[in-house]
Amino acid sequence: MHDDLDHAQIAADQEFARAFAAGEVELVYDDSAPVPDLPPAGAPVTVVRPVRLPHEVDAAVKRLADQTGTTPSALIRRWIEAALVNETTPDPVAELRYLSAAVQRIAETLDSDRTRNAA
Repeated sequence: MHDDLDHAQIAADQEFARAFAAGEVELVYDDSAPVPDLPPAGAPVTVVRPVRLPHEVDAAVKRLADQTGTTPSALIRRWIEAALVNETTPDPVAELRYLSAAVQRIAETLDSDRTRNAA
């Protein structure tokens, strides 16, 4: 259902952009609209940190988030916070998985280079 809302909003935004580009609508600035208050001093500050993930990893994160009833962002945040708590004693299983994935990427690169050089 959430995806349906996203698609409907995207369609509405695309239609507005088309109409704006064609000169059928114009943007109007409303200087009587209330200005939002700034957060109080000392309020928590969040930072957006874009992270590039391979499609397969992103799909797996979304699946895990759905299974646990949370969002991908909340799940990733939880993982990062857990890693920071355990910073001095890293999870050996997670480290092995990371190293295994790195070795696999290197092997794929070498295999790709070998195939390309043989051709």
